[in-house]
Amino acid sequence: MQYHAHWLLLVTQLYLYALAWLLSQTQFKGHGPLLLQNTLAAFCMATGLLLPAILPGQQMLDSLPYAAMSGLLLAGFIYGANANRVFFCLPRISHVRIWLLTFSAGSIIFVMGWLPLVAPYRISVLNSMLAVVILIGLRQMHGMAIREFPGWSTWILHLPLLLFAMYLLASSIARPILGDAVLPEVTVASDLNVQQTVFYMVMAAFFNMMSIVRLGTRITRQLHTMSHRDPLTGLHNRRSLNRSYVDHPKAYRQRLCVVFVDIDHFKAINDNFGHHIGDEVLQVVGRTMMVHTTDRIRAYRLGGEEFCMVLQESSLPEGLALAETLRDTLARQQLVFDDKPLRLTASFGVACATQDGMDMDALMSAADEALYKAKRNGRNRVEAAVLAVSLV
Repeated sequence: MQYHAHWLLLVTQLYLYALAWLLSQTQFKGHGPLLLQNTLAAFCMATGLLLPAILPGQQMLDSLPYAAMSGLLLAGFIYGANANRVFFCLPRISHVRIWLLTFSAGSIIFVMGWLPLVAPYRISVLNSMLAVVILIGLRQMHGMAIREFPGWSTWILHLPLLLFAMYLLASSIARPILGDAVLPEVTVASDLNVQQTVFYMVMAAFFNMMSIVRLGTRITRQLHTMSHRDPLTGLHNRRSLNRSYVDHPKAYRQRLCVVFVDIDHFKAINDNFGHHIGDEVLQVVGRTMMVHTTDRIRAYRLGGEEFCMVLQESSLPEGLALAETLRDTLARQQLVFDDKPLRLTASFGVACATQDGMDMDALMSAADEALYKAKRNGRNRVEAAVLAVSLV
C-alpha cells in the first residue's frame, strides 16, 4: 500500500476540523444546522482525499475511486457553501439535492475515466467544478456579509477565497496545454503536489477561521443586545441607559430632556387580569414608545411598569409635547382582555437640562420627582421639573 504523507497531513487536518465542528454542537445549541453543514463539509473533503492518500497510484486512477474522490470533494465544497447560506439565513440546499449533484458530477468523472483521450483531464473538470461552487457561494453571500460585517474585514475574508477559485480555474485551463507542470494528478509524487497540498491546508484553515470569526462575532453581538435590551418589550434597558448617559456622561455634552413614564394602577391590572395580561400591557406601552423613537430619541424600560425616554438636543416644550402625545395615545387605547375592558393610563414626569452637559443623575432624579407629582395630582397627567443651574 502506498502512502502520501502530504495528503495524509491534509486529511488529518480536515478530520480534526470535522471533529471540532461536531463537538461544538454540544456547546452552541441554537446553531445546530450551521455546525452540521461545517461538519459534513470537512468530513466529506477529508474522506475524499483519504483515497489518494492510501490507495496505490494506478488503482487511484481507475474510474470508480477517482469518481468517488471527486464526488466527495464536490460534496464537501457544496456543504461549505451551504454553511454560509445557513449562516446568512438563505434557503439551504437539501441533503438529497447535494448528493444528486454529487452523483451527477461523479458520473461524469466516472465516464471520463473509461475514455483514454479525456481521462487525463478529469482533474481539470473537477477543479473547475470546485471553483464554480466557490464563486457561486461568494456571489450569494457577499452582499449580505457586507451588510452585517461592514468595512474591510469582509473583503479581507472573501478575497483569498476568490483567489483560490481563480487559481483552480486557471490551473484547470492550463493543464491541457502544459500537463503536469501546472496541475499534476493527485497520484504524482512531485514538489508541486506537495506545495498544492500546503496551499489547500492554508485555505482549509482560512475557511474554518472565517466561519469561527463570523459565528463568534454574531454571538458576541447577540449577547450584547440581550444585555442591553428588555426581552419583553424590545426597548433598551436600564443598563443601556446607564452605559450611555450615566457611566460616560462626557459622551453626551448636549442638552438632554428626560421623560419618565409609570403605568397607573399596574398592580391592580396584574391582580384583576393576571400577570400574563400585565405583560401584554407592558408590550403595548413599549410599542407605543417605540413608534416615537428616532436617532435623537431613545426609549427605555427601567423595570416593572417604569419607562423612560431620553431626547438629545431637546427642550422642555418638546419633552412636554412628546409626553402629552404618549399620554393621550395610551389613554385612547381600547383594550379588552377576556371580554373585560381595560383602561390604560400612565403618568409622566419631564425634566430638561437648562445648560449643556448637565449631570444625568440629577436630571433623572428631577424627572422622577415630577412623575410622583403627577401621581399625587391624580395620575394620567404630565408634570414638569425645570432645573435652573448646571450640576456638572
